[in-house]
Amino acid sequence: MEEEYREKMIKQKKEFEEWKKKEGDSDLVYNEKDNKERKPEQ
Repeated sequence: MEEEYREKMIKQKKEFEEWKKKEGDSDLVYNEKDNKERKPEQ
């Protein structure tokens, strides 16, 4: 049971790594979205 769970997690991690490579730096995308949603307090 535990072994199956570990394999699943490893598979998901690999898929996530591949997705991250495809998407480029997805952090930039999220930060941009946050900046648009939040109004600057100036």
